[in-house]
Amino acid sequence: MIQAREEYHIHQPEISTLVQQLFENYRKENIAMPYTIQDYQRDYVREHLDLLPPEEVLQRYTPEEVLRRYSPADRLKNLSPEDRLKGLSPEEIQKALENLRQYHS
Repeated sequence: MIQAREEYHIHQPEISTLVQQLFENYRKENIAMPYTIQDYQRDYVREHLDLLPPEEVLQRYTPEEVLRRYSPADRLKNLSPEDRLKGLSPEEIQKALENLRQYHS
């Protein structure tokens, strides 16, 4: 029981700070809906995400999840024509060129 009380006192300033910040947010924002601990955690991460290097943040996501955020045009912007054609057979390139010619006619 005594150990639990000591642990509580050790963490009490941290909890007090958290609660104080939540109350300040309520007052500033006139938040009408309940502000949950999950809301707080999400807001905290958003406000402090810039402290992490981008590589560390991106490790959490698959390449597919990252690429879904960008349009095909954005993904191709920095690729050379050679890189764009890699993996395509001559027949596929020819067919794509024919489709483009028809599209632009």
